[in-house]
Amino acid sequence: MYDTTYGYDPANGRFQSVAGPGLPDGGAVYYYVPDSDLIDRLEFQDDQGAVLASATRSYEPRRDVITAVENNWDTTTVSRYAYDYDALARRTSVVRTGEAFANTVGDHLDLYGYNARNELTSATVFEGTDPTVPGTAITDRNRMYDYDPIGNRQSYAQGAAAPTTYTTNNVNQYPATADPAESFLYDKDGNLTEDGDFLYSWDFENRLESVVPKSPGPGDVLLMFEYDYEMRRVRKVAYPWDDALGDWSTTPSQDIRFVYDGWNLLLELDGRDLTDGAGGGPDGQPDNAIIRKYTWGLDLSGTLHGAGGIGGLLSVEDANATPTIPSDDLRYLYLYDANGNVGQLADLADGSLDATYEFAPFGTNMIDPENASQTGPYASTNRFRFSTKYLDAEAGWSYYGYRYLDSLMGRWTSRDPIEERGGENLYVFVQNAAPGYVDSNGLVPFPPPRPPLPPHTDCGIEIHQSPLCLIGGLGGGRWGHTWITWGSGGWGETSECPDNYINDPKHQCQKDFVNNKWAVRKTLYGSIFDRMKTCANADCEDVKSCLRRYARLMNEHFHLCALLDSCPNNYHCRVFYKEALNKCCLQRSTLFFVDIFVPIRYCCSRCSQGRDIRE
Repeated sequence: MYDTTYGYDPANGRFQSVAGPGLPDGGAVYYYVPDSDLIDRLEFQDDQGAVLASATRSYEPRRDVITAVENNWDTTTVSRYAYDYDALARRTSVVRTGEAFANTVGDHLDLYGYNARNELTSATVFEGTDPTVPGTAITDRNRMYDYDPIGNRQSYAQGAAAPTTYTTNNVNQYPATADPAESFLYDKDGNLTEDGDFLYSWDFENRLESVVPKSPGPGDVLLMFEYDYEMRRVRKVAYPWDDALGDWSTTPSQDIRFVYDGWNLLLELDGRDLTDGAGGGPDGQPDNAIIRKYTWGLDLSGTLHGAGGIGGLLSVEDANATPTIPSDDLRYLYLYDANGNVGQLADLADGSLDATYEFAPFGTNMIDPENASQTGPYASTNRFRFSTKYLDAEAGWSYYGYRYLDSLMGRWTSRDPIEERGGENLYVFVQNAAPGYVDSNGLVPFPPPRPPLPPHTDCGIEIHQSPLCLIGGLGGGRWGHTWITWGSGGWGETSECPDNYINDPKHQCQKDFVNNKWAVRKTLYGSIFDRMKTCANADCEDVKSCLRRYARLMNEHFHLCALLDSCPNNYHCRVFYKEALNKCCLQRSTLFFVDIFVPIRYCCSRCSQGRDIRE
C-alpha cells in the first residue's frame, strides 16, 4: 500500500535521500553547505542519477538566513525567490522571478514594513526585480495592517478598498468587523462558533467537529471531522446540500480517512463503500481505496518533523479517481519559497506546472485557484498550500494540527492550547511577523535562523558573586552571594556585617572575602518584563527600569513568604539574578568577563535575599 525508503551518508550518518510515492525512480537527494547542516540543494533524480528537477538555497554568510531559493526543471528556472533583511533579520523584501509568474503579473517584488514590535504593517507589491528601485505599483495586491499594543488587528486594507476595521473584546476576540460588516460569536472556551458565513461546533478537547453554511445552496457541503488520541484529524466527511429536499443529504459526497507518520500525512483514503455501486458493499465496510499518497523529506528545521513538515512535502501520487488503474496515476513534485509555502507543483511526466500559488503574508491566495488558466489544472485539487498545511477550501481554513488558521482574519480560530506560554495574545498568528516566521503545528512560532548577538551594549550593569565564604572552618563556596549593580543603583548588595556576626555560623558571614564580577550585555531577543517593548528596541534605561521593577516585585514576594515562613528553598539571590537577566533582555557577556578578584564586599548570604534596592 505504501513504501518509503530513507538513505543516510555512511560517513557521518547524515540524512541523504528518500524514495517514495510520487518521486522519480532515483528519489530525492540532499546536499549540504560544507561544514554545516544547512541544506544547499535538493535534487530529484532518475534511476541513472540524472537531475530532473532541483531546489537550491543560498544563505547570508554570517546569519544563515535564506537569501534565495531557486527551483528548476532541468535547466529552466521555474521560480526564484530572492530575499533581503534588515539588521534585526526581519525580511524586508522578496523578488519573484521565473516562468511560474508569466501567466499572472510577471517578475515582481514585495516590500515589507514593520512597527516597533516587529509586527508586519505593510506588504506592497511592484513590478521589477530591484527592491531599491521598484517599478510600477501593483496596487490591488497591496496590504496594510494596524494593531493594538497586544497584537489585535485594528484595521486591514487591501488595494484601494476601504479598510476593514475590527472591534476587540477583553479576551482578544473579534466580536465584529466593519467594511465588511460581520459579527462573530465564541463559546466559553474561546472557540469561534459563528461568523458571517458558517456555524462551527467544537468537541470537549476544543477540536473542530463541524462546519455548517448558514445559508446553504447548491454546491455547499456540511463538514464533519474526527480525531485520534494524539489530536490528529483522521476523518473528514462532506454531506452535500439537497435543494429538492431543502436539507443536507444523508449520503456523503466525500469521506476521507487520513493516515499519518507523526504529523505528516501519508495517505488519503476513500471511506465510502462503493464496490457494488449501491453503497453497501459485500461486507458493509468502507473500501478505503487510496486517493493520494504523499512522500516527505526534510522540513525547514532540517529534520523530518521539527517544523511540522513545513517545506518538507516532496511529492504526491494521485490515483486520479481510478485506484485500481495505476497507469493513469498523477505524480507531482512540490516546489517552495523560503517559508515552506507551496509555490508550484511540477508534473513528473514532463515538468509542466499544473498548480501555481502566490500567497499574501497571512496565507490568502493572491490568485484564484479556480482560475485554471492562471493556476493550472491541479491547483484546486491539491490541498497542501500555505505553509505546507492542509486547506479545507470549503471553509477557507488551514489545518495545522492543534488549531485552524483563518488566513483572511490572519489569526487562529481558537485559543492557544499552551496558553500564554505561546504568547500573551492567544489568537495571534506568529506574533504578526508572518514574512519571516512559521508555526509548526498551531502552538509556537518556528523562527528562521537567528542573527548573531549585537556588539556588547555597555549599560554599566555588572553581576557580582562571592565564590568564597568560609564558615566555621568548612570549605569555601557553601553559600556565597550574588548581586547586581548599575552605576549608582543595585540590588542585593550586602551591607557590612556587624563585628559580632563575623565568623558566626548562624549568620554565615566572613569579612574580606573575594569578589568576582562580570558584565552583561543587552540581547535582541524577547521582550521587556511587563512592558510591550521588544529587546531589540529597548535602551539601557529600559533595562535598568526593568531591573528595578522586578527587584521590587521579588521583594514583595520575599517579605510576604518570610512573614508566613513559607519561602521555597530556591528563593535566593542566584535564582533572582538569572531570572532578572532573562526578563530584562540581558545576557552574561563572555567577551567582557572581568577576570579579577577584588576584596571589597562582605558576605551575608542568607540575610539579604531580595531585600536591598539602592537607587
